Amino acid sequence: MPFFLLRRLIAALTFVFLPSYPYLQLAILQMTSLLTLLWYLHCKNVERTELVNELCILGVTWCSLALITSEDSSNDENTGWALILVLAVNVLFNIINVGYHTCKMLCIKIRKALRYIRMKMRPTVKVD
Repeated sequence: MPFFLLRRLIAALTFVFLPSYPYLQLAILQMTSLLTLLWYLHCKNVERTELVNELCILGVTWCSLALITSEDSSNDENTGWALILVLAVNVLFNIINVGYHTCKMLCIKIRKALRYIRMKMRPTVKVD
């Protein structure tokens, strides 16, 4: 867990103290993103969502780097569309993931409620 806090600290310090060096900012973000991705691949019990989100962060930094270094404006439009595609895939994946887990939890709660109602409606036998 301290690794992720360190990553955020590095990103914040980079943005605050290096505002006029966008290449260096993106290089540092790419390095921390690659290190995080390697950490996720090293750990076997990482959720798929975390991997997809990290890959999207890496894709956004690559597209941003391509936009900054591009001298040809005709390439900028394609890079911009690639950036929008990466972000749209990330948002769509996360919405589907949240919807799936919400439906799964809702089904579990409905089953528990039905079991509870069946138990309460069961006729009780009085022993005299």
